[in-house]
Amino acid sequence: MNKTTSQPRTLVLVSMIFIAAIARLIPHPWNFTPIAAMALFGGVYFSNKLQAFAVTILSLLLSDVLTIVFINNSFTSLSKYMVSLGELSIIAGFIITVSLGIIISNRTSVRNLIGASHCSSVIFFLLTNMAVWNNDPLYPQNFSGLIACYVAGLPFFRNEILGDLFYTAVLFSSFFIVRMKFPRVAEV
Repeated sequence: MNKTTSQPRTLVLVSMIFIAAIARLIPHPWNFTPIAAMALFGGVYFSNKLQAFAVTILSLLLSDVLTIVFINNSFTSLSKYMVSLGELSIIAGFIITVSLGIIISNRTSVRNLIGASHCSSVIFFLLTNMAVWNNDPLYPQNFSGLIACYVAGLPFFRNEILGDLFYTAVLFSSFFIVRMKFPRVAEV
């Protein structure tokens, strides 16, 4: 791969992921965010798969910091949150979703994107709610407590699915349009 050929593509990919990450700062319904779409998009389109993980995880962490500091006005809880089980479960879900993107990267279709988006929603739901169950004294530390936590999370799961699908459509269709308008971006 020629370095000069890949620069426009990489710049566009990085820019789109960071813009999506910053979109998390815009007021939105709970869990209606571009997190899974960013990870899926990075997994599909970065030819350097290490970049897919690095750029998407860094954009997630940056938007988390900005959210905690500027939206939640809670600079003091920043270090506590960034090393919490909740944040680790989000990063794990993110890593799995980037991997899903890599898996479908050679056969990207609307059907595969919808399937991968749904799969990432389920994985994210399971991981993050398990972290909530593990840390929240409201839920007993047994199987029925875990199920109660998952049931309590169901209203947010709907928004997660809708947000994942919406932002997946936005990112992938936007990149399709950019590639059509600027063919150099399509070059790998």
